[in-house]
Amino acid sequence: MGKQQSETQFTQIKNLVMACCLASLVACGGGGGVGGGSQAPDPTVAEKPIAYVKRPTPTDNGTPISGDARDPEAFNPGAHLIVKRTASLSAPETDVTDALIGDTGDVRDPAFSVDGTKLVFALRMEDDNVDPPETWDIYEYDLTKPLSQVAGSENPKRLIFDPDIAAQGEDIQPFFLPGNRIIFSSTRAARTKAIEVDEGNQQFPPTVEEPNSNNHSFNLHSMADDGSDIKQLTFNMSDDLYPSVIRNIPGLDGRVLFTRWEHSPGRSQMSLYTVNPDGTDVQHLYGTNSHNTGANNSLIEFTQPRETSGGGVMVLARQFTGTFDGGDPMLINVNQYVDNTMPTAANVGLSGPAQTSTSNYTVSTSPGVSLAGRFSSVFPLQDGTNRALVSYSLCFVNVVVDTTTMATETRACNDPTVNLSDPNTTEAPPRYGVFIYNIGDNTVLPITSPIPDTYYTDVAAAQDITAPSYIADSFDTTTEPYGILDIRSVYDMDGSFNAMGSTATSLAQLADPAQSTGDLVSNPTLIERPARFVRIVKGVYLPDNDVYNFKGSAYGVSNSQLMREIIGYAPIDPDGSVRVQVPADVPISISILDKNGRRIGNRHGNWLTVRPGETLSCNGCHDPATATPHGRPSAQFSSINPGATGDGVAFANTLNTFLVNAGDTMAEARTRTQGSIGLKPSVDITYTDDWTDVTTAANMAVSRVADTPITFLYSDLPTGATAPVNRASCLNAWSGLCRVVINYETNIHPLWSLARTVNSVDVKCINCHNNNGVVPAGQLDLTDGASDLNADHFKSYRELVSNDNEVNAAGADVLSDPNDPNSTILVTRSIVPGSAISSRFFAKFTAGNGATPHCTDNGMGKCVPWLRESELKLLSEWVDIGAQYYNNPFAAPMN
Repeated sequence: MGKQQSETQFTQIKNLVMACCLASLVACGGGGGVGGGSQAPDPTVAEKPIAYVKRPTPTDNGTPISGDARDPEAFNPGAHLIVKRTASLSAPETDVTDALIGDTGDVRDPAFSVDGTKLVFALRMEDDNVDPPETWDIYEYDLTKPLSQVAGSENPKRLIFDPDIAAQGEDIQPFFLPGNRIIFSSTRAARTKAIEVDEGNQQFPPTVEEPNSNNHSFNLHSMADDGSDIKQLTFNMSDDLYPSVIRNIPGLDGRVLFTRWEHSPGRSQMSLYTVNPDGTDVQHLYGTNSHNTGANNSLIEFTQPRETSGGGVMVLARQFTGTFDGGDPMLINVNQYVDNTMPTAANVGLSGPAQTSTSNYTVSTSPGVSLAGRFSSVFPLQDGTNRALVSYSLCFVNVVVDTTTMATETRACNDPTVNLSDPNTTEAPPRYGVFIYNIGDNTVLPITSPIPDTYYTDVAAAQDITAPSYIADSFDTTTEPYGILDIRSVYDMDGSFNAMGSTATSLAQLADPAQSTGDLVSNPTLIERPARFVRIVKGVYLPDNDVYNFKGSAYGVSNSQLMREIIGYAPIDPDGSVRVQVPADVPISISILDKNGRRIGNRHGNWLTVRPGETLSCNGCHDPATATPHGRPSAQFSSINPGATGDGVAFANTLNTFLVNAGDTMAEARTRTQGSIGLKPSVDITYTDDWTDVTTAANMAVSRVADTPITFLYSDLPTGATAPVNRASCLNAWSGLCRVVINYETNIHPLWSLARTVNSVDVKCINCHNNNGVVPAGQLDLTDGASDLNADHFKSYRELVSNDNEVNAAGADVLSDPNDPNSTILVTRSIVPGSAISSRFFAKFTAGNGATPHCTDNGMGKCVPWLRESELKLLSEWVDIGAQYYNNPFAAPMN
């Protein structure tokens, strides 16, 4: 583009901007942009350097495309990193990366040091098909030194200098940390890979949490500013992005602000989180229930979060894709709110909104024409002036100028010749330029001239700011790789008592052994405590197709939970408290179980992580549908569990055998006394009544005996059954590397053909559940052979978990109308994947349930189940975690 054409284009842009109202981002003459007018350069901005990326409009085979926020690894060659020594239109540009990549590589994510003398950024060179492969790498440019690529004095230089170490992951979005370190987002996941090996698995970079994904998961990492001492900080199953260090948000100085892609089952959204620089104390900051809040209530994600000088947060609100990388800048009051209309506990009564669209919602956050244009990047200035450095484009469309040839011309949306209702008029790619944006009066100061087929994006500015607080690491390499999960009460639902279906009216009733019991058979006049155990579940990392391309049938009939492993179980004490050791640096979730080891209520919706030596504390449970804050301790309501009334004061009607401190939960007192033994979970489900004071209870009006112990042990599985543990030692002593990995063919299907006798009665499952010339009992055939619904599955699996047609002795479908071949009779599945308690299968093993209960009277009034309790426990846990066909991807067949 020649100089005259560029100036003509900018004149058109400026005239369009000046034609719009100064007060807000409104459409004028059928379209428009940031309200404007010319203004003199501001010395407080202009005297500091700025950086941005200049790139060709991204295309796919010549067709302009929209990027996807869920694909941070995307490579769009032709980009250049530009630095201007002053923030003005006339300031000369310095191309920082031209000598490195010319027009062949990609660059992104510039960030200045606190003193403004250094600039870090991510760069990827064009693939040269020579090992090691090209990856996104972190580079540093020293503004006090000349550009150079002379060996030994490179400026800019790659911080991770060793090419083999650099190639171990994709490194993007760097930001300077206090203490001479740099935080960034990366796929290298060295700690995750090391744990995979320790578990006995293959080492590979994990993909994001969705079926058959080839996109690798980005997590936060840090390194010394010379590229050494790389540490993995977070362990999300999907992406943690856009890290920056907080200075101005009250109570969070020195912590890291970032966007987390929450992508657990049933959820896919990007919300705001904070974390300490060593990865401890991950906290939700804002946005879990605020995603339908864009223009016209459209769906948005919170990307590019940066704090403002006033202690709030500015984000680029956008959809995942479809908007040419653009969105609407929003200001968020994170001090008083955790969601748009959900205040913190200290601000009850406020109604919001917490979010303010700087465009007054005239910038569309949905695909299609946005009359007010779009922003591609936003960087709030820290000078108290309510301004931001932005990448912005007016609205452009392609109009047909010759109906014979259908030739088009690109015009601004507010051009009077544009007819937006014409179906042949389509959205054109933006022409993002760099501006200083005054949010208060919606005026702009141009820094670059917008150019057709060009994006100016990834803006950053050096500023006069003080360094954030330094937060030292809380652990080192000598710290044991464990943390502690501490829950004050699972009966605490967002600060209110949740009886979980019991007849209790208060937590005090459930905590008192004289009023409640875990054994209703022995204590029929008491209240039955519903919550008995927690199951600790780990998400299974899945490989990309290059590592191992397994069939999608491996998930079974439902991929909603993908694949899961069980870390172990722990008892819930009478007051609902839990204190249990968990492995560090792995994503975990929990479920609450009843006395049979079956999940009650909802499973935990987000992944939790502890770092070595960390205690993760929470008050209780949370219902995302309720208007109560959760995930940020300082924002939550107080716990309903007051704990012990004083030092050495026993809990009501309990044995006085534990060391009790004032405020202790029962779990805290018990595990303090029992030490590490009391903290360790188990792959088995076991319970011993440590609390009931039978002597005290006997003197009361209500008779009370101690609860009967519960023991569901893998060692009790019948001969021929395989305990699904990754190492035999886990059956005797739990360690942080113990995993329960259940695969249907290996661990579940063999149960049906095991020889078993109960009270001299042969009760082998396939004696009745077969189709060998007879109608299988319950229309359930558990014999060997492939399913006609999916040849990758045993028919026994599909008969259990899928609705099926009723068949006769010959195996043919039974018709309700002999003349209608489509009048098949449906047989409802006996197992509901994800919910053992909803599966009618298990009711068959209790007397009085089902026409033919699968149990035999032992002559003393007890009906002994045909499947052992250990088998029912195995089946229950397999169903609860999703009833997958495989929970180890490498055990599944390849495509």
